[in-house]
Amino acid sequence: MLETYQLEQLIAFAEYKTLSKAAEVLHISQPSLSRTMQQIESEFEVSLFERQKNKIVLNENGRLAVAYAKKITDDINDMIFRVRSFDRMNNTISIGSCAPMPIELLTKLLRSVYPDMTLSSEIKKTDLLTAGLFKDTYDFIILPKKPANTNGLFVKTFSEEHLMFCLPDTHKFAHERSLHLSDINGENMIVMPNLGFWRDIIDEKMPDSKFIEQTDRAAFEGLIPASTLPYFTTDIALNDYLQPKNRVHIPILDPEVNVTFFIVFKESKKQKFSQLLKLI
Repeated sequence: MLETYQLEQLIAFAEYKTLSKAAEVLHISQPSLSRTMQQIESEFEVSLFERQKNKIVLNENGRLAVAYAKKITDDINDMIFRVRSFDRMNNTISIGSCAPMPIELLTKLLRSVYPDMTLSSEIKKTDLLTAGLFKDTYDFIILPKKPANTNGLFVKTFSEEHLMFCLPDTHKFAHERSLHLSDINGENMIVMPNLGFWRDIIDEKMPDSKFIEQTDRAAFEGLIPASTLPYFTTDIALNDYLQPKNRVHIPILDPEVNVTFFIVFKESKKQKFSQLLKLI
């Protein structure tokens, strides 16, 4: 019975034409590859190669064997991919969100209800999230507004989040009760990466500001205690993360940054996630 690795080596030989080159690419010795070719030929019990001085080439039988070998290895790889994908589908809950904090809120709920499931998440633009939901890339998506087309979808209010400026207590606006994004337009600010839809809003509303983006939360949290630059936070983040001293938090009045999030998933999965819905 032929082994998969033997078929792969036969395909490599067909592609690279010589035993020496194929062996180099496969990271095996040429004598080892030569023995594999002999074993394959022995299994077929017909000649697969024309033997010339210090060289072998595929004959018609060999070329047919290579065609079948490619089909078989493609089928095996497809089988492995599909079985692994099926396992992930049954044991992984995938979340797509327009912003980072709703992922953290939903993850906490999911871990309490489905402790044995693997959770995966990513932040994407809203159009990509909706497309991914219909393609089953995501089990849930979190959007800043209800989708235009709700056919076949279950939509539920999930949470609210309100963007705020975090200013040094010496800042000229530190004593304001609230501000608009335009009030600080032109000032440099520190921002977290992967802000999702928030970033589109602040780029549009604060076109004259320079945003110094950190690579990850650890880098962000390491920088802000020593910095006098403003940065953004939210009412949810205030509850979940330790805030540096000598800072004040000013609510932002722009309606675009005072958001109600909606959790969206397919109606067909409503029963599967019924326990979660009781907590939302």
